[in-house]
Amino acid sequence: MRRRLQPATPRLAAAALALLSAPGALYAGAAPPAEPPAAEPERGPVTDVPDLPEGHLAVIAEREKISLPSPVEYFTAIAKATNPRWRKWYLELVPDPPAGRPKVGASLGMLLAEAHLATMARDGQRLRNVGAEISSRAKVLGLEDAVAPRLAAVETLAGEGNWGGVHVEFEALGWEIGSGLLRQRDGDLALLVLIGQWLRVLHIGSAVVGLGEVGDLSLAAGGEGLPGLVAGWAGGLSEECRAQEDIAFMLRHSAKLTRTWSPEKFAGGREFTLDEVKDTHSRIDAIISRLSK
Repeated sequence: MRRRLQPATPRLAAAALALLSAPGALYAGAAPPAEPPAAEPERGPVTDVPDLPEGHLAVIAEREKISLPSPVEYFTAIAKATNPRWRKWYLELVPDPPAGRPKVGASLGMLLAEAHLATMARDGQRLRNVGAEISSRAKVLGLEDAVAPRLAAVETLAGEGNWGGVHVEFEALGWEIGSGLLRQRDGDLALLVLIGQWLRVLHIGSAVVGLGEVGDLSLAAGGEGLPGLVAGWAGGLSEECRAQEDIAFMLRHSAKLTRTWSPEKFAGGREFTLDEVKDTHSRIDAIISRLSK
């Protein structure tokens, strides 16, 4: 899964906010979701993986020439390259939201990624637990009523074994959270939800690729330009938000990830190393630890 993304700029952050304000674009022309891979096979290649159409569940901003894979597309690419034990990568859930609204927003995004991970593992109980944490953080941000219908739909779909439908509900939930925050005139939080989700997605991906069982090590970065895009979103935060200690920590480490996985290195045919993959995971792990407390 190699995707060519424009280098991140503040304009990309503005484009991301524009997309969040129009969540219906996510589903324009999209085919019904395919089933995710079978849960936790003991050994051998994964064969029950969705053959997702190009662009399916992708976030596309034509004006900025951005093509961003969805979490399920990214996890599916990893599943095609190796045999992940998805449950191995669960993070311990912390019942109490972190201190401060910015970190609550980032942790809410991380939980959306956690929900996709649990869906890949077809773990209904984990989904219920993650859903409860999503609800508690949404309540802090004044969005509890907005997320309740989606979480109820997830419960029903998971009970029916419709895991593709669960992925779609969480995609839609992410957009509803973002657009709800924009209606509250809180663009910083909308961006932090997006950043938190993709940091956790790349955290999972770099952990799997870091085992050394994947030929294409660039999968750890989700494709060309994605770390830079995440850093670009972070650069679009207000000066007041960026001045906060934990957010400044995130910005410093995100800038390092952008240099490691720069478009120039991809264009030059650079072969990435396992040490770079492990360093990427370690840096994201440090960011997640800071933003979760």
